[in-house]
Amino acid sequence: MARDHNAWVSRYVIGSGWASPIMLDTQTYPNYQGGGGAITSNPTLEVNAAGRAIAIWGQWVNLTGTVSAPNPSFYEGVWRSDYDIAGDLWGSERPIDNGSTDGIGGDSPPTTMDAGGDTITIWKRTTVPNPTGLWADVSGVSGPMSLGVTQADDPRVAIDSQGNAVALWRAPVTNAGHSLSASAYNTSKQTWEAPTSLTAAGNSDVVSAELAGNANGEALAVWEASGSGPGTTIAAALFVPVDPSFRIIGDNGSWHPLGNLETSSYDATQPQIAIDAQGNGMAVWLQRTDTKPMLSLWANHYTAATSSWDGPVLIESDNAGDVSSPQVAFDGSGTAMVVWSEYD
Repeated sequence: MARDHNAWVSRYVIGSGWASPIMLDTQTYPNYQGGGGAITSNPTLEVNAAGRAIAIWGQWVNLTGTVSAPNPSFYEGVWRSDYDIAGDLWGSERPIDNGSTDGIGGDSPPTTMDAGGDTITIWKRTTVPNPTGLWADVSGVSGPMSLGVTQADDPRVAIDSQGNAVALWRAPVTNAGHSLSASAYNTSKQTWEAPTSLTAAGNSDVVSAELAGNANGEALAVWEASGSGPGTTIAAALFVPVDPSFRIIGDNGSWHPLGNLETSSYDATQPQIAIDAQGNGMAVWLQRTDTKPMLSLWANHYTAATSSWDGPVLIESDNAGDVSSPQVAFDGSGTAMVVWSEYD
């Protein structure tokens, strides 16, 4: 009996509703668990304002015909399908990393798309059994591109209007947790710049990190760091393109530390970040206080004109239960919205 895990997609059209679901992958493996099962995982979707879309997912590839998966005979590659808005159809799936020699980590590969439809996908490739490295699928470039690092976790990526990009990841440090590194992609040269460390050596362990970028090429990173004080704190940095007047990322685009977003002695965790078209940012995170024993939602607004944070603000004051899973976003006018889950 086949045991399938397929990648599916559906499109909503105003006035017509949801279209019938479409299965994107057609790969089957006759020897997988005794049947002709497909093995997909961790799908992700990116859509731009023009209606172009790309779907990315992990696909297990059977190399030797053995029965059990996963094992050294099966490797998880990265596959994609592109939506053709003119023809209203999804193209045939194709591998961008077919797993013939390596697999990928279990997370959804982060993908970003600019207004013109150029895309960049980042994933962590695993050389059996180790080490890992970061690779990218970039529009206009043939084959996966290495970012030149062998150890990386939890990659993030943001793209500007010209197809330039910034990648962010946690870099394992021997016996010291993780540091935080970044690299910029120059579309005119089709190269990734040498990685830059955003955390001082031995300063702290980066527990988690998030990245947001805008069409001008500016990007904000926030991360949860432990080891530099009594608890975990939230820190931030700003990426500025090489030419602020044109906002084009180049060889000399640089990161600027923006300090800590809060100074409480209580642990701060689960940071999220958004950035608007003017370079203003909104960071949110979870934290307890002396008067609120439950995890509460906090925010801090970054004002680009003054290159400063306005100061931490408590968003909700319900002591009924912990807050979790915050998400934040800007609309086109610079208004921010945040959603979260709360145990009541």
